Amino acid sequence: MSARLELALERLGSADWRRFEKFASEFLVEEFPDLRTTASPSGDGGRDAELFTFSGDVTHALQYSVTPKWAAKIRDTVDTLKKSFPDVFLLTYVTNIEIGALADELRKEIRRDHQVIVDLRDRGYFLARENKSKLTKAASEDLACDVVDPLLVSRGLVNTTQSVLTSDETRAAHLFLSLQLRDDSQQKGLTKTAFEALVRSVLSSSNSENHIKRTDIISRVQALLPGDNPQRVQQLIESTLSRLTKKAFRYYTKEDEYCLTHTEVVLVSEHLASHHLHECALLAEVRSIVIKTSEITDDQKQIDAVTGRVRHVLEQCLYSRAEAFAAAVTDGNMTGSILDNLHVVISQDYRLHAPIKNSCDADPALIRRIATEVFSSSGEAVQRYMNYLSEAYTVMAFLRSTPDVQSALQKIFSFGEVWLDTTVLLPLLGEELLPKDKGKFQQMMHLASEAGLSFYVTHGVLEELQSHLRRAEACARIPASDWEGDLPFMYQVFVQCGHNDNDFPAWIENFMGSNRPIDDLVAFLKDRFAIDTLDLEEELAKAPSALREAVDQIWYDTHKNRREKAGVLIDPHTIIRLAKHDTESYVGVIQRRERDGNSPLGYSAWWLTFDRAATRIKDELSNRHGVVIAKSPVMSADFLFQYLSLGPVRSKLPKDSMQQLPILIEPQLMAYLSKDLLDEARKIRLGMVGTSERVIERRVRDRMDEERGRRGPLAEKGMQTFIEELDLYTQ
Repeated sequence: MSARLELALERLGSADWRRFEKFASEFLVEEFPDLRTTASPSGDGGRDAELFTFSGDVTHALQYSVTPKWAAKIRDTVDTLKKSFPDVFLLTYVTNIEIGALADELRKEIRRDHQVIVDLRDRGYFLARENKSKLTKAASEDLACDVVDPLLVSRGLVNTTQSVLTSDETRAAHLFLSLQLRDDSQQKGLTKTAFEALVRSVLSSSNSENHIKRTDIISRVQALLPGDNPQRVQQLIESTLSRLTKKAFRYYTKEDEYCLTHTEVVLVSEHLASHHLHECALLAEVRSIVIKTSEITDDQKQIDAVTGRVRHVLEQCLYSRAEAFAAAVTDGNMTGSILDNLHVVISQDYRLHAPIKNSCDADPALIRRIATEVFSSSGEAVQRYMNYLSEAYTVMAFLRSTPDVQSALQKIFSFGEVWLDTTVLLPLLGEELLPKDKGKFQQMMHLASEAGLSFYVTHGVLEELQSHLRRAEACARIPASDWEGDLPFMYQVFVQCGHNDNDFPAWIENFMGSNRPIDDLVAFLKDRFAIDTLDLEEELAKAPSALREAVDQIWYDTHKNRREKAGVLIDPHTIIRLAKHDTESYVGVIQRRERDGNSPLGYSAWWLTFDRAATRIKDELSNRHGVVIAKSPVMSADFLFQYLSLGPVRSKLPKDSMQQLPILIEPQLMAYLSKDLLDEARKIRLGMVGTSERVIERRVRDRMDEERGRRGPLAEKGMQTFIEELDLYTQ
């Protein structure tokens, strides 16, 4: 289906009734030979008031309409039919609006109450039949040329999609980068992809009648990359022009000028239309979350204000993350998440675009909650779109430091050994409760394994995992009122997904039994996720004693301070054991890197954790203990995701699989279930005795989801607070 035709139909308004009637008639004339358009600017200024009938058939009427209030319009039309044409029992209603199954109930109602069958020809009807015949192809192309292509010439679609970039040229460059990344093969080099996109963005308004000189192309692309070597940039531009001449560009030798070929002009227009439709889908997703999450369900002005604010914040977060990733390739600091600076981004947006006092978009907690929800949205189209935007920002960030993007990214390790923390394993196991292919974190880990990364856990981490599962099992066996402290994470996830808490002990049998739990966990992780068990004690023993002791002290203080802050009874032996587990991973990975030499970024050994405290250790070692390490061994899941998208292993992964993952790769099962909510879940179950278990699970899950939307920890407590509470009760 053509995105240009879809966008053209979407943009038709009340003033375009005549253009729509002409287009629709050309589609329908083969089916209804007697149909002739009689459009004229008479009557009420639109064709909505006029019904067409067919000579020799008094039972059939047809109406064109471009009104978005289609339900009311159909009802009014049927009322008119019953009065003026009582013999009509078939109404063909033709519209540019997307209606689909939304009209099912209305059609049943009209057939029941008025004995009239509504034959609906909506936007989907035209999109599905665009290539049915030469006539429909010509009608579709004419409409797209009339409605969509002028937007391309005026750069209307380019200038309305991004809010972070300030100039028309950089917005166009980013847009064409996102389009190029969407279409190009994963095997294609990023430098080629980037410069083809930049040159296309400069030539986007050219055609056979509007050429652009070679010198202007070079100077305009160079202006987009002011920090790069101009000679190297020119070489890459010349190479791109040579490579794409005849394929996408037409060259005029005498004038030394270029333009897009006709085929390329149409293709660019198609891509821009598709991009705009994805932008509309993103805004629709944000609006739906705004309505679901906030109290503003019917104030359109407030909904639009919050939607616009969230859209700005999403864009700025993607931009900031791209900058951070490009910096990481330079300095080797792999930490950080897209949510780390969300509060800063929101504050900056308020300074740039001050909200109206007491308006809903003036509430930073609401904006944070909605932005987080959008980032973790399961909507495939929205995720694909944001992934392409994010990748384009990242490539632009690299281009500002070097025109050879591919060379810069080749510095990143092409294979790797990654040790996993307990904070990673718990949500990985928790996603076992989700339907197949719904666990996004599991999907990312699977893709990373396919790309050649190896994952490991130490026995210390397995000990923590076993301890947490046993604690969760104990929680499930006693009344909530008798339980001290917060409910264990795995138990929360189980109830959040709608399951009967009495079934929890049986469920964890999937992971481990009673006799040899550690061996069971080793086997499960290996079989299910290809995670091997490999201790780092030998590496730890080889490390300088000053480093071991300093890291151990920092982790001991971290665990102790968390318990004191939470008012939890301190068990020194537990704190010592947790600190030693973390020290083994942190220092062991550093020592493991000795075989990698002095590579600035090509280390193959990493420690993957969600614990933000790990990201601060490098600075604490230097500031508090005078111990200096070259690079932090910590990798964030956010970095791992970007590495898979753009790093050296991207050629090994199917593009579709990567684009289906959400931008936010952090545990999304955090219900933060309180004891009163647990009691509520139990009450729902008691009130549904005799109902099928599947229905009960859905009812409980939906109720828990409502609560998560209002007071989830990612929105109100923050990821780090949750990790700290998880740490308190791991043992």
